[in-house]
Amino acid sequence: MLTDLLGVAPTFVSLLMLLMLAGDLIFDLLAGWCILADVVDFAEFRHRERRETATFALVLVILKAGAAASAGVIGWTLGRLGYTPGAQQTGTVLLGMKALACGVPFLGGLVAILVLSRLSVGHLAHARVLRALHARRIRADQGSSGSRGSIRSEDAAGRKVSSTGESRLSISPG
Repeated sequence: MLTDLLGVAPTFVSLLMLLMLAGDLIFDLLAGWCILADVVDFAEFRHRERRETATFALVLVILKAGAAASAGVIGWTLGRLGYTPGAQQTGTVLLGMKALACGVPFLGGLVAILVLSRLSVGHLAHARVLRALHARRIRADQGSSGSRGSIRSEDAAGRKVSSTGESRLSISPG
């Protein structure tokens, strides 16, 4: 069983599994999707077009490809370690299984924390982006209600901005 595989008491295994489930719920299920929503806002601010469907679809494709790749790597690794289904496993195989089950996800989590901690995006930056997006939508709505022509303005970087839709802005050439 799992306690035999890890070599620890059942109570510790239960506590470890509960902590892993809580961490998975918080970070994988909640934080990742919340960050993705913020990414959509930042991309709209930068590229002047909201593409949340494409962004979420791309992330789902990446997740599925990652799951398939990890299943392949796990199978390959277990085969190289000498795993035999239905047989008593050697110490090398058991150690490899422990590393695959705990060590690799732990290292992946550390890498993710290091990468995310180096980003200079926080609540204040996101609030500024949301205010700027709201102001752009108001300007676009005001301009489109008076005339159906194009609105010309500049963004914070001084680039020319044009809009002919209700609330979409796109960067005009030149």
